[in-house]
Amino acid sequence: MIKLPAPLISYPDILNFLPQRYPMIMVDAYYGLIHDEAYTSLYITDDNIFVDNHYFTEMGLMDFLAQSGIVQMGNMIKHTDFLKESTIAVISQFKNFKFYQKAKVEDTVYGKIKKTYSNDYMAILKVVAFTDINILIEGCIHALLVNNN
Repeated sequence: MIKLPAPLISYPDILNFLPQRYPMIMVDAYYGLIHDEAYTSLYITDDNIFVDNHYFTEMGLMDFLAQSGIVQMGNMIKHTDFLKESTIAVISQFKNFKFYQKAKVEDTVYGKIKKTYSNDYMAILKVVAFTDINILIEGCIHALLVNNN
């Protein structure tokens, strides 16, 4: 695993980048870009809506990666001159996902997001979720920026 710096954005400030609210928040830290890859994390608690029998489910991992991509795109919108009008990012497609294993309660899951293509209104993101020792899931997400006015 890559050594991550201290998070740039943590809970509750991460809520400024996500439309979701409790109990659907699946990202609690954003570390920024490191070598053209963005990193996020989520500490898995037993009360997480996607925990079943002390394991974080596949749907939870996919939601974590989707929200990780949205946080990265939201950070790009908020901290650059990218698109002056009010926008939101939405996931339009999940593609080629491979599941390897689940995370357990009390694991920290990390997300790695690499933009493989983008234009002014969409991005294709290669995403991977992992723990300190295992890759859990990987795939591709298509995200769109939508004018919110």
